[in-house]
Amino acid sequence: MSQDCVFCKIIEGDIPAATLLENDALVSFLDINPVNPGHALVVPRRHAASLLEMQDDEVSEADGGRQARGGRRDASHRQPRLQHPE
Repeated sequence: MSQDCVFCKIIEGDIPAATLLENDALVSFLDINPVNPGHALVVPRRHAASLLEMQDDEVSEADGGRQARGGRRDASHRQPRLQHPE
């Protein structure tokens, strides 16, 4: 935990938040200054200053197993594009 990190303070309960989901690896809560209604943040319980500092299992948990760090993605979760008949 970093003493200067607002996200660590939220996870520790020092700063109140509207928590949506918690598990052993991650916490999700509503953004205090949302871009759109329902805008939520997902942060690891372990302090990470950036996405690149997150462990692979944390990234996988956060993005539903799709590897958000630019690695190979499994496209099986995507819907096939419809082709217009010629």
